[in-house]
Amino acid sequence: MKKKIVAMLLIACMSISAAACGKSEEPKEKVKTEAQKETKEKKEYQKIGVESAEAFDVLVKNSVGADITGITVKTTAQTEYPANMMKSGEVWKNGDMVELFYTPDTSAAPAAETDKAINVGYSVQLTLADGRVIELTSFGFEDIKKEAELCFEDEVGFVKYVSKASGDEMSTKEQEINVKAQKEAQAAAEAEAAQAAAEAQAAAEAQAAAE
Repeated sequence: MKKKIVAMLLIACMSISAAACGKSEEPKEKVKTEAQKETKEKKEYQKIGVESAEAFDVLVKNSVGADITGITVKTTAQTEYPANMMKSGEVWKNGDMVELFYTPDTSAAPAAETDKAINVGYSVQLTLADGRVIELTSFGFEDIKKEAELCFEDEVGFVKYVSKASGDEMSTKEQEINVKAQKEAQAAAEAEAAQAAAEAQAAAEAQAAAE
């Protein structure tokens, strides 16, 4: 009888141990998965700009088809682009994602004449490794959910991103094409006006010489 009781106790202990082992394995796997997830979320990217509490913080992918050696941003209130945000010798490889920090220069903003908020726009100028310069006239820092992609097609640079406001996928390509067309039309009109002024000046000088 005693042997039977001992055997039953041994079987019970073995069952409890097996159950305990089974339970201990699951949390380990869960912890491992959570750790991997956390590591992935905390992936380090090349940083451009100065990190601060006031700065926009956006992940930006270079998909323009060439390495980038310079990037600078200005607001609509600024007439010229400030200094290059990238360090000397620094390269932003084509296909790579960087973490871009940008703090707007509010000193150039005009004083508000009304109580209405002034909508600030941002333009981005890129300098490529081959010397080309690309301008994006509309970079909506406030509306970019987290990530943006810089692209270059049909001779224009543009940005693609998911809108924080609407959740829709956005692209500024059509807008940049329109801006390019407007600039070309303006340049053509200015050249035509300059040509007409030169011809008028030449005609006036010829008439004065004839007299």
